[in-house]
Amino acid sequence: MAKELKLRVGNEIATFILFEDKAPKTCKRLIESLPLNSTAIIAKVAGLELMVRVPYFLDAGGENEITAQEPGNVCFVPGSQNVCVFCEDLPGLGPCSWIGRITDNLKGIQAEAWKCKQRQGAEVQIYEPDHPHARAMPTTLGKSFIDRLRAVREEMWTSKPREISEALDKSKGYTDSWDSSFFPTLYAWEETVASRNAFLTLRATLKDPDSDLNTLKLITRNLLDLYVSYFRMTNMGDTTALLREAAAEVGNLSSKTELQELLEELIRYSGRLHYWIEPLMPWEAIIQTFERAMT
Repeated sequence: MAKELKLRVGNEIATFILFEDKAPKTCKRLIESLPLNSTAIIAKVAGLELMVRVPYFLDAGGENEITAQEPGNVCFVPGSQNVCVFCEDLPGLGPCSWIGRITDNLKGIQAEAWKCKQRQGAEVQIYEPDHPHARAMPTTLGKSFIDRLRAVREEMWTSKPREISEALDKSKGYTDSWDSSFFPTLYAWEETVASRNAFLTLRATLKDPDSDLNTLKLITRNLLDLYVSYFRMTNMGDTTALLREAAAEVGNLSSKTELQELLEELIRYSGRLHYWIEPLMPWEAIIQTFERAMT
């Protein structure tokens, strides 16, 4: 009998079955991460697709891959660290690991997806039926920078960071040329995506056996310095300070394993921070204004 998991999006709870026989490695990694607490956003160009950020990596490659999607499909996209829940028929933008399918209350999840399209950031939990969702306890604060970064990232995975709550408060930071917090917030949205993609590329390069540690350390430090300069134009003061400290830490790393550990925590941090920034952006109003201006 197929294993069942619970999916809560907003106020709706659904059941989905896992295809452990068809995607064993991907399903196993999801099960190991349970209970999983996160938030969801709607894909910008793919259609009515809930994307749920997860904190783990999976380098085994795709399993049971499909591109065209039907309502109720549950997939995993390794490159984006997202569990994706499809809520309408879609041609798809590329192959995903098809790991499960919603078996009840699809309509409830679809209704929450439409709400999320209007305002991103729906709360999501994935958990086993006999193990209700619960917030994971953060790692004890260690002495090393990576230990402290991990503790900060684990705390902010389920708790909105202070700087997000203050991002739109013009008295707390930068404003733009229109005396608005719009562009500083938009820059934060952009740079969390850009920095995460850069760290992902560095991680992939680092895992190549022919890669050179010292060269990758130099690139990592230079990129961190670059993103510090970008984040200084946002209202994300805590993140700016954290990236500055990470840049200084790179010189202390003596192995590929240590650099990979740092990069993975930075990927998790920037990826999760992006999902906290998403609800600040009034995309529907911005799109409507754009459309009116173009006609």
